[in-house]
Amino acid sequence: MKKIFALSAASVLLAAPAMAGQFANVEANSSFQDGDYSATRIDTQYGWEGELGESSKYYVQGGPSFVSRDGAEDLEYQVGGKVGIKTALTEDVTAYGELKAYSGDDWDLNDVKLSVKAGVKYTF
Repeated sequence: MKKIFALSAASVLLAAPAMAGQFANVEANSSFQDGDYSATRIDTQYGWEGELGESSKYYVQGGPSFVSRDGAEDLEYQVGGKVGIKTALTEDVTAYGELKAYSGDDWDLNDVKLSVKAGVKYTF
């Protein structure tokens, strides 16, 4: 899994032009199960974004994550990252995709959790 994530990130970086925008991103995501609060993840990530050709954009970001679970006294420390792309199909339609990965508890890279997001956006 680590190789797949590293190769995905590397392929985006190698295909990108030399001038890429750097950014910092802090994001909080809370989860609820059956209406009950279960946890909040705070990502503190550093990344790069840029253009791929005339109609596509990419981003690559990663860094530490802090997870606060309901009822737990201590935070869990993890590492996570995202690789994403957005492509204009027409003037009004954009397709996008994202691969996200997080380590398990205590930065354990042998317990990587992956998620994939894809969609199409129509602008009025």
